Amino acid sequence: MLTQANIESKIRAPRTLLWLSLWAALSSCDSRRDILDDQGVWVRVEVDWRQAGVCPEGTSIYVFDRATGARVAQLLTNEMRDSVTLDSLKVYAGRYSLLAFNETEHSHDDISFRGTASYQTAEAYANAVRLLANNRYARGAPASGATAPLAVTVSASDVLAAAHLDDFEVDYGMIRGRARPKLQLLPKRLSVLVELIAYVQGAHNLYAGEHTGSLSSLAESVFLASEVTGSAPAAYWFTLIQATLDQASDAGTLTATFVTFGAMSTAAGLPDAAADNILSMNFQLADGSWHKVERNVTDLLRRENTPAGGRLRVEMGLGTPDDDLIVLPNVAGSKDGMFEVDVDGWGDNTNVEIPVW
Repeated sequence: MLTQANIESKIRAPRTLLWLSLWAALSSCDSRRDILDDQGVWVRVEVDWRQAGVCPEGTSIYVFDRATGARVAQLLTNEMRDSVTLDSLKVYAGRYSLLAFNETEHSHDDISFRGTASYQTAEAYANAVRLLANNRYARGAPASGATAPLAVTVSASDVLAAAHLDDFEVDYGMIRGRARPKLQLLPKRLSVLVELIAYVQGAHNLYAGEHTGSLSSLAESVFLASEVTGSAPAAYWFTLIQATLDQASDAGTLTATFVTFGAMSTAAGLPDAAADNILSMNFQLADGSWHKVERNVTDLLRRENTPAGGRLRVEMGLGTPDDDLIVLPNVAGSKDGMFEVDVDGWGDNTNVEIPVW
């Protein structure tokens, strides 16, 4: 005899079995279990700047999704101890790439950044300057429609150093574990110091003011992940800031140091021999006129490696078969010539800081 209780019992039994089967199926494939476990993990990051020879006021650390290259996290920090950045960033289970560089995108005086939303396109480039009369320049992009070449001037302390990590993985074992993972990075200088020495004859004809110049066919930019220079050339402008004189021979020496991203490179990262480096210098003479010297110095550039990074050096005016003397014209100038021997002719002493490379 079927009673109401028997009927309800027979209905509940299949329903209970149905729920048990459904729960078993879901528990075996429910991705929400991973989501609940993925609370993220704090990864310790150590960026050691000692090899690069810089001690930044801050550090930018960008994290990118390994599969898409898109930026997913960033850390701006100034936590530093003995030239080592020490901080942590929180990431979730996945595979990533990472970039770290000194300062921030907006704190460099003569360097800007583009393409930083993606790992492979993150690029640093030298800021343009306005070309004025007599090879002088001013910060800021040329006016719209101007035909002035892209040119930059970078102070000796405005150096870019960066580190990259192509692939690192955060798994659920790290997230559930007690030990925090750690990343150690060793940035290298992407900036290249250029040292220029110009020897001149008739040095007493120089005016005691600034003398400017430019060196063409240097790299306008560099990619942070590949460390390969960009394809656009730039003429870098500089000021000749030091001078010496051999009074017996009336010979003088002018020097300049400035920072670039190095010589142009091919896709393989090798120097591009097809790009000639033209050195142009404008010397102001004692009578207020200008004397321009322009030469192809491609074969005179000497590439040197230093513990901190690369360096380019060029000497000109040596009087060799491939490097003629630089002879300044005689002018009827005043006693303000740079090398005139006069009690007050030198003015106040000027201290110029030269970086150690």
